[in-house]
Amino acid sequence: MSTVIYTADQNQGRCLWFTRTDFTYQPNYDGLVTWWRVGEPIVELKIGDGGFYSIRCGTWQIRKGGRPSEPLSEFNDGSYLVGVDIEPGDYMADAGDNACRWFRNSSFNVAVPDFSGGYQSIGRQIATILPSVTGVYSDGCGAWEPFDPDDAHAEPEPTIGAGTFAVGIDVQPGVYFADAREGRQCRWFILGGFTGRDEDIVEGGSGISRGIVELPDAPVGFRSIDCGHWTQVDPNIEIDAAKTFGDGEHVVNLHISPGLYQSPGGERGQCSWRRFIGFGTGPGNNPAVRIPTGRNIAEIETTDTVFESYGCGGWEPFVPDTQSEALVTFERGTWAVNTEISPGTYVAKEPDGRVCYWSRLSAFTGEPDDYTVSEQSVNHSITTIHSHDVGFYSQGCGIWTLVTTESPASTAELPDSFENGIYIVNQNIGQGTYVADANEDSNCFWSRLSGFDGDAFNRINDYGSPGQAIATILESDKGFRSRGCGTWSRLDEAEGAIIAPTFSDGTYRVGVDISPGTYISTSTGIATCRWRRLSDFTWTSGNIVEVIAAGPKIATILPTDTGFASAGCGEWTPIDTLQFPQSEPPRRFSNGSYLVGVHIEPGTYYAQPRRLGSCRWSIAD
Repeated sequence: MSTVIYTADQNQGRCLWFTRTDFTYQPNYDGLVTWWRVGEPIVELKIGDGGFYSIRCGTWQIRKGGRPSEPLSEFNDGSYLVGVDIEPGDYMADAGDNACRWFRNSSFNVAVPDFSGGYQSIGRQIATILPSVTGVYSDGCGAWEPFDPDDAHAEPEPTIGAGTFAVGIDVQPGVYFADAREGRQCRWFILGGFTGRDEDIVEGGSGISRGIVELPDAPVGFRSIDCGHWTQVDPNIEIDAAKTFGDGEHVVNLHISPGLYQSPGGERGQCSWRRFIGFGTGPGNNPAVRIPTGRNIAEIETTDTVFESYGCGGWEPFVPDTQSEALVTFERGTWAVNTEISPGTYVAKEPDGRVCYWSRLSAFTGEPDDYTVSEQSVNHSITTIHSHDVGFYSQGCGIWTLVTTESPASTAELPDSFENGIYIVNQNIGQGTYVADANEDSNCFWSRLSGFDGDAFNRINDYGSPGQAIATILESDKGFRSRGCGTWSRLDEAEGAIIAPTFSDGTYRVGVDISPGTYISTSTGIATCRWRRLSDFTWTSGNIVEVIAAGPKIATILPTDTGFASAGCGEWTPIDTLQFPQSEPPRRFSNGSYLVGVHIEPGTYYAQPRRLGSCRWSIAD
């Protein structure tokens, strides 16, 4: 006999035993397998076990088949062999306020964990014991008795406590709410079965202070932990909804009324609130999710079913004050335009170079359509809030201060250099041509602006590329914004440039940074190379020619060109400095630019364009 199963008449408290190898599901402690049991514990000993030790277990006896009587359909806490000690089937127990722990074992003789389902919680329990499992153990659950999940004569209750329940048998379908235990998080699960496996869970949720769930009209189960008592929502009951409320889940038109509410935000600055139009947890029931910082304003609509918030502090009705004068300085958070803050152009300087994020709002519902426009910047931010905006939100921006854009500063007061950010032309920075530090590891993005409200139509141009950047700011420009560019310096104040024999992506002055001539790039066929010859650096009317294509590129820069810019092209090298191989040029080649007689042979070629693609080619003198 390779294995032997023993049972003990444990009557001296909690039984502790361990073996050298495995009673497969036991935790491994210092190389020993141990387990604690109440009732009559069961252990499997195998040939090869180094030893066996037990304490407070009583006398161990070999289990030789079944007990003299038939398997039980009712049993108490302890360890049992399914089909030998107890019948398979559905069982229920009421643990009351005790912590009940039960689980099923799929085998006693395999070298892998054999835990095949179970729960640990207080209150009512339901367990499905399958014929395929070997054993069952329960502790603190009390008496188990048969349970019929299809009982047609059951009278389900409109209120339930903690534990596991069968919908339609123990509890009626419908919408329920529960006030969670003090300082605890309510957790609940809708179940498709009672085997104790993860596959049983159809849907799950949680709530702080209060839990809300809709139990469907189907033969499923419901399990809750730390939720207190659940009460069915009766739509026919009229109660006075609270005027103020705290964090948690609240049924709209029951616990709280629809309307505009405000909160100061949490102590750590960030809160989370959500509106629901149904009682499920799916995305279709959740039209709005907000995780703002600072002060909050939220509009709860009459069609909402639930409002949920965490870390927001207390909520109270928001009544705009039309008598007081609107603010001209304000901090992070959500604000009502015209009643709390004035329309106009505001400036903020981000503390410690943090990213400033702001949005103009058309409503306070938290839905995506509320965000008229959103923008972010670093170091120095500017925004224009219109009188038709409903609200404004910002985080990480510091203090916003109302300014006028119509008072130009004297030229002597304007700096010769500035960092990334958004600036008012002729007030924060002057007109002129500026060069930014070369940075080959990240892209520099900059735009000339005709306004500060964040609308894309107010961007006169958009440019982004790694390497050195050059921008000409005109007197007619309202603003200038940049990120990832480093420090901008006036060209007449910049250090004297040295003409480089080769250069990488970026923007350069012809005759100052680079020489005129014909260059070839090292761009591969994977990256798209984009290059321009420039007559100025405004990036609106200064393009002499622009080329966008993959493969190696050849560009001739004329002495009359003002500048040259490229992105995705790699390093540019003058053709007259290259040493070309003396071998025969290839007779096949891919997309790109080539020198005839150097890269490719003269002759007649044909190409097969890609499917649905177009083929373009040209001959240059």
